[in-house]
Amino acid sequence: MPPYDPRAKYPSGMQRIAIPSLSGGVGRQAPTKRAVNEAEDLDNVLCTLERSAEKRPPTEFIRRYTDQTYSTLDDSNPYATLDLPNSSPNADYFFYWLQISDAQRYLVALDYQATNQFDLIRVYRTSAQGFYEADINLLTVTTEMFKYFTYGNDNPENRAEDIFKAITVGPQLIILNSLVQAGYTSDEKTFNGPLLEGDPPTPILDDDDEEVGSRIQLTDGTIVMPAQGDTYWCEVDLDGDFKYDQDPNDNRNRLFFEDILGRKLTYFTTTPVDPAGDASIYVPFKFYIRNDAVFALMEQGTDLKLYGYDPDESPTNNPDLDNKTDADGLLLADEVLIFTCANDGVAQTETGENAPFPYPDQGEPPETDPPTVYEDYAYWKLRPAVDEGPIAKYIAVEDWDYPESSKAYLGGALEDFSEFQFPPNESDYAIDTAEGGATAEQNNPPVVMTGKVTSTLAALYDDINPDGKGKIYSVQNSYAGEPPGFYIVRSDSDKPYVRLIRTPYEYSVLDAKRFPKIFSIGSIDPVTKVEQFVINNFKLEQRRSGDLKTNPGPEAFKEGRQSPIQSMAFFRDRLFLSVDDTVFSSRIGDFSDFWAENPSFIVDRDPIDVRLSTNKYAPVTTMTPFQQYLFVNTGSDIQFTLSGSENTITPTNAVISPTAFYSTAPLIDPVLLGSQIYFFSPQRAYIYFNDSTVSINQAVEVSLQCPSYLPQNWGQVCIIPGYDSMAMLDADNPKFVYMYTNRYSGAEVAQNAFFRYIYDTDVEFVDSFDNDLFYVMRYEYLIEGETSYKYYLERQKFREENHAVPLIDHQVRLREAEGGVTYDSEDDTTTIVVPYYANLNVDSLYIDVNQLDPLSGTYMELSIDDDNGSILDVSNIDGTVTIKLQGNYTTDGQFRTFILGTSYTMRIVLSPQYVRDERKNAVEGITSLRTLALQHFNTGSYRVEKIIRGRRTISMEFSPAELDEIGLVGGFNVPLPLYETQGETFSKIMGYAAETDIEIISDYPAPVNITQIELKGRFTGKSSGFVR
Repeated sequence: MPPYDPRAKYPSGMQRIAIPSLSGGVGRQAPTKRAVNEAEDLDNVLCTLERSAEKRPPTEFIRRYTDQTYSTLDDSNPYATLDLPNSSPNADYFFYWLQISDAQRYLVALDYQATNQFDLIRVYRTSAQGFYEADINLLTVTTEMFKYFTYGNDNPENRAEDIFKAITVGPQLIILNSLVQAGYTSDEKTFNGPLLEGDPPTPILDDDDEEVGSRIQLTDGTIVMPAQGDTYWCEVDLDGDFKYDQDPNDNRNRLFFEDILGRKLTYFTTTPVDPAGDASIYVPFKFYIRNDAVFALMEQGTDLKLYGYDPDESPTNNPDLDNKTDADGLLLADEVLIFTCANDGVAQTETGENAPFPYPDQGEPPETDPPTVYEDYAYWKLRPAVDEGPIAKYIAVEDWDYPESSKAYLGGALEDFSEFQFPPNESDYAIDTAEGGATAEQNNPPVVMTGKVTSTLAALYDDINPDGKGKIYSVQNSYAGEPPGFYIVRSDSDKPYVRLIRTPYEYSVLDAKRFPKIFSIGSIDPVTKVEQFVINNFKLEQRRSGDLKTNPGPEAFKEGRQSPIQSMAFFRDRLFLSVDDTVFSSRIGDFSDFWAENPSFIVDRDPIDVRLSTNKYAPVTTMTPFQQYLFVNTGSDIQFTLSGSENTITPTNAVISPTAFYSTAPLIDPVLLGSQIYFFSPQRAYIYFNDSTVSINQAVEVSLQCPSYLPQNWGQVCIIPGYDSMAMLDADNPKFVYMYTNRYSGAEVAQNAFFRYIYDTDVEFVDSFDNDLFYVMRYEYLIEGETSYKYYLERQKFREENHAVPLIDHQVRLREAEGGVTYDSEDDTTTIVVPYYANLNVDSLYIDVNQLDPLSGTYMELSIDDDNGSILDVSNIDGTVTIKLQGNYTTDGQFRTFILGTSYTMRIVLSPQYVRDERKNAVEGITSLRTLALQHFNTGSYRVEKIIRGRRTISMEFSPAELDEIGLVGGFNVPLPLYETQGETFSKIMGYAAETDIEIISDYPAPVNITQIELKGRFTGKSSGFVR
């Protein structure tokens, strides 16, 4: 504070210290640096510009119904209990609100510690009227789903609120387990061979730390023991390592599993063809010229000597034929062979045969019909070894260009879609691609592909030949909107005739089992109208064009890398995911496709994939959509923005750049309030300004006025947009809910206030709808000596406008007409029974004595904690509260309402007061406080307490009615009003400001609204404020 200047004119004598409002919230800076409108503590106080400081509204239990008509109470569970299956202390629930529309809001509860798939998840449709439990299609909660959601729960340090991330995309909830290693369905594993005789019973490890004696279960269910050096594409488990089963009695013999979806394949031609690409299919009666090459199926027993083959000259002549012919040159089996034309002319054939006619030097030409001259015949020789030889082979379809461009569809590689023949040949649909041909007599493709292509394609696609058969084409370029890639003939009669399929290369299929899950409404019961929810995997698209180099997919999973997805966001019609310091997205409009459609021509709708640009490793923790860019928070005290240009973000213009440098709480998502983003660090909160607000993007701490007041570890945060406010849980003390309000008047900050709500039970979750707060409260109680928990749903208005309602928490309003209240005339007692009311701290009972208006504000209070002669007994057994009253409190089931709940205390602790100059700076001197004047509005009972030198005394108590203002209403003597509309009270303080603490306290059920405070006292200017 400024030093005392004896020449200056300071105020002296009686001074007035005005506190026109407490809308500044809590201030914890040095007292002289606090604003006039800041208090030391504000507990259970709502701070607003309009009302200054008022007692917060109470919480009330939400009634539970059977369906969405909200007309029939759930008799087995009428009061707010969620009836979650795990009531043990180790329960660890993740809660999330799924809001589909203003009328469709669902509370999802996922138990991270669930022991079976049936108890994994619950969902409740919620409104201000009540809630009911929706159904779960348990057929979709598979063992695979259960393992995904509970992965990592064996580590006590992993908590559901930290592990799970969730976002809403349209009517769907996407839930992520951030511990699961995501990636491709399989990786290549090299086996080390079987156990040898005499191997010890302990594992024998090689240099790669792989155990010997492992087996593999093939996709057809067969279990084999691979030889040393054998490789298979094996499934990957949730931990990113190969999935296996282990014999508990022998830790050597692991059983691995061959992957059917993403294993590396080769799409071979449907028949053996010319590897050189020169030979076409032999066509009888076609005109050929010398040196034309053809291939044709030759039957077993064909004498190849007629075609120039001399077995005695092998291997110099045609060595490839040695193991396909006998000693006389006869074919041992049907073979597709390649021939070259030895003479220009029309191709002739044996009657009934479809084979090239042999060279005439090896035999006489047969009779032909119609007759032709000898010189016009086309005769054929086996193609010599120097010209690639006579043996046709199976080759990859992308390598087979048919030599006749007008009939490119007869080959395997097409330039574009225009080269297809539609409709396809019937045989193209029936061909067994996996075997490489339609008949068993033809050559088989390499054994490694036998049966694999068909089984993989049949497993991936349900709109092709059920057996996975069909001719496969490789299309090189896009045409008329059809992208390049691999196509299979799916029908010879119905459009579309072909289907785009995955590329055969490795790492073409992302593993949906280890990707986030989709939770959505599957159906609605036509009678009860109750929703049934389902859980599904993403239907992830596979790579359909390009290869590992030209279309590698997300950088995060490059070359088979397995990595956990850390965060998600939905922005600009894309699903964004982050892994380490990489951010990548889906294609526009397709949240399941992370591949470029045509890698040779990147378009705006293709995926985005960027790495954070900084010299410091910055793993992404959260991503928040914000106006024209994506706000990216990291675990390295740096904040980034992902933006584009001209209000678009595309693969070619996406830029991610650092924009702020603040330490943050890594597990708490930033929130969007108004037009700004707020993010958090231990005991601090920040506001992030966008570039339309300031010249550069920057973050500013909004909690400077209250150091060490906010939580060290933040819990969940929600916004109340209608009041420019936020509610924030304290992870270390779940009974505390910190509130924050930030309001602007033009470009000026009108209010920047923190205050705190305190409850008598743990708050597990909070969210806001229609500017009301909805809490999931956890109540602890004992059953047969064991600690158990029940979870209840409660609602709290942000601001209570009906001042006639008693302010008690965990309210239950029991309407006499609905039952639960009975009168026994024999012993003249009234019994009130509230089932499933787990509130062990219930201490207040209010009875509306006005039979014509249940919210008249005319209540009779019966304090359960006090020795009240009217209350004979109170019990709480397994959550059912029973209260027995002496006398008849019923009215034959008409209008009387009974309200039960728990009282709570509002507490305002004023900051130390100083005389200030015209610049609001505290002036050195001694202030002796004399009186305190309070102005209030719609206020009931409260008191002022002062603490002077550690001694607490009550300075003043206010009540809206005197004792002689007691009337008779409904047969009961009760105080008439709960509150006074407008008034003022005075209290003597009589203490030095430096030694006096002043508190305003209300533990009554009445509303309290302190609108203005004024202190009066004597000020003496001194060189030191400690000199009297």
